[in-house]
Amino acid sequence: MDINRLPPQGTGNYGRSGRTERSRENAAGDSVRDASASESRTASAGQSDGVSLSDGVRELQRVGRHVQSLPDVREERVTELRTQISNGSYQVSDESLATSLLQFTGI
Repeated sequence: MDINRLPPQGTGNYGRSGRTERSRENAAGDSVRDASASESRTASAGQSDGVSLSDGVRELQRVGRHVQSLPDVREERVTELRTQISNGSYQVSDESLATSLLQFTGI
């Protein structure tokens, strides 16, 4: 089913010599200029594409780089907990454990 009534891709300028712009009809019957013709016109005019980032995006990138530079594991805390567990001094209150489990399960 050919919805857009477009010729197959890669057929050059559709056999029309000397034309730099091509048009076709979309599904609604409106004439649509070929994107490649407009791109070549932009390139020949000396214009180029560019991207401009807002200050918020720049700040987000800076924070992202900082977070990536942080260690994945807090070695001091892990060492402290291992020591407490190995010598039997690690204590967790029943209420704290129950609250954490309820928050984790979403109940």
